[in-house]
Amino acid sequence: MIDYLECRVIAAPEKWSFGRRVIVKSLGRLIKKSGVVWYNRDSAYNETVAAMRWLKKSGQIFHFIYGENSFRYLGLLKKIHLQNAVICTFHTPPWKFQELVADNKYLDDLDAIVVVSNSQRKFFSELIGEERVFYVPHGIDVQHYHPKMVFLTHNSTTKFKCLFVGQHMRDLNTLSESAKFLIDHDPTVEFNVVVPEKFHSCFIDLPNVTVLSKIPDTRLLELYQESDLLVLPLIDATANNSILEAMACGLPVVTTDMTATRDYLDDSCAILTPKGDVRGVVEAIQALKSDRDKLDGFAGAIRRRAMDFSWEKIATQMNHIYRKVSDGCHQS
Repeated sequence: MIDYLECRVIAAPEKWSFGRRVIVKSLGRLIKKSGVVWYNRDSAYNETVAAMRWLKKSGQIFHFIYGENSFRYLGLLKKIHLQNAVICTFHTPPWKFQELVADNKYLDDLDAIVVVSNSQRKFFSELIGEERVFYVPHGIDVQHYHPKMVFLTHNSTTKFKCLFVGQHMRDLNTLSESAKFLIDHDPTVEFNVVVPEKFHSCFIDLPNVTVLSKIPDTRLLELYQESDLLVLPLIDATANNSILEAMACGLPVVTTDMTATRDYLDDSCAILTPKGDVRGVVEAIQALKSDRDKLDGFAGAIRRRAMDFSWEKIATQMNHIYRKVSDGCHQS
């Protein structure tokens, strides 16, 4: 997104000089007392740099792209210098946020919160007021992730290739049970499962599953482009990068029905099944496998829908929020 915004990026250095290490060491107590599980050395350093810039001039907006781990103290400066604004984007479901943050009172210093799913809106609205909470979808690079223009001939013996990617809030049990059922009931369905090595044991004795780990980005892109279907049962979600990447590659999706997935998908390009419903996942796979015209229709529709989430369009939405926040800051 930053490629489409007029902004300066604050990021912790890859190599720490002696002076920078001294600065961060002096902040150790604040890190420990932050009450934010993911707040760390890089977070404290970035907020220190932001604080120095804050004091130089008015009319600035500081946007923390990952609010769960990067924002904690900068809002305190609003007590001495009101004419700057702070925005955070949060990516975790409410229950996860509550696990990570011991005391959320510091959020009241924010001028706006951006959520990447409507499933987060009520929780944050109750904390700081709905007028300060904005839904902006997560974006995707639709130039890098794109369909592969290859036309294949399918018959009754052609393998139907399903893809699963990731581990965060993924429902590995539903996936493995679905694959297990299909071993005997439809041997032409096979799965490529991209997960960290520690999850390989979930797929032992499943001959229709190939487990992959630590693959390069080029290979992952090929898998999106060469597969017939993304099968991604979930435990919970807000925005999901694997779904967005599949969408941009024109890969139809079977995933779990929840507010977050319906923010990005609809019935024109995906089948959404109840949580933990192995039978529903299996039936969705078989339905699309047996109806190539419907699958092809989904493929075209999902790529078109992905274009709505291009980073260029998401940046336009963010600029609208920046203007709104800036106007409010000047009026205060």
